[in-house]
Amino acid sequence: AGGKYPEEAPKGGDLEYFKANPHVTGMALGAGLNESPTDAPRTIAINPYSTISDNAKNAVRVNEVLRHFMDENDVSLDFEPTLDIAHLNPI
Repeated sequence: AGGKYPEEAPKGGDLEYFKANPHVTGMALGAGLNESPTDAPRTIAINPYSTISDNAKNAVRVNEVLRHFMDENDVSLDFEPTLDIAHLNPI
């Protein structure tokens, strides 16, 4: 994903949250998303406690970048743009 929304290792409360919730595979952080400070830069984090495949982690990265893009561009959908990674087949 990288680029405008770089990936950073989770730390502090985010890392604790991920540890307690291994089913949450990643999140968009910064700019007020997911309870982050509104002045924090936009980043994405992948849950290091998740047991999903590398292929699925790449899908999560794309999903979290999409969340930032939609937030910045005031895009709203009638559905939540979350991938159901349990049904992804490895490529």
